[in-house]
Amino acid sequence: MAKFKGKDLYLNSDDQVYFGDNAEAAMWYDASGKLQINHTVSGVAAVQPYELVILSQLTDAIGGVTTVSGTYYAYAKSDGDSSTNSINWVNKVSLTTSTVVSGTYKIGWYSEMQRNSQANDLKYRIYLDGTTELCNINHEHSDQSNWFPLSGFDILTLASGSHTVAVQFCGETTGNTSYIRRARVDITRIA
Repeated sequence: MAKFKGKDLYLNSDDQVYFGDNAEAAMWYDASGKLQINHTVSGVAAVQPYELVILSQLTDAIGGVTTVSGTYYAYAKSDGDSSTNSINWVNKVSLTTSTVVSGTYKIGWYSEMQRNSQANDLKYRIYLDGTTELCNINHEHSDQSNWFPLSGFDILTLASGSHTVAVQFCGETTGNTSYIRRARVDITRIA
């Protein structure tokens, strides 16, 4: 077994230090200058900021190691201006997931809206799988030259399979025009 007593060990960029009778572990600097270790490092709890943290300290600090959150993410957007005179829902952007596992998901959305009338409403909704409204807003716009933001999120349990989230809009009457731009929708697994 090697011992270093009062001496420093220096590595050139192409050197490695091997540990164990059969070189079971190695330590070296890679091409980007990061220290690499190819074996489990164990020891006592870190007490200084520069010391390695052991798993039990990390688990205690964050309340357990979570491996589910963020294991699925999908995003869709449509930035350009779209308009309709329809009173029937029109898709601005739609996100269809790949097959997801059953779990808890966060669905978020954002859009900017405008209506060329102060006398009637523009309508906006987030529609899941063609059956469930996550958001449904009617808004009578007092200044038809301004855009206003609509955003939100919902946390829900999804069954395993593929799901579709649509950002939709229309108007209260056919005599005026509803506008939408910068529409985004995303979905993230959180549990």
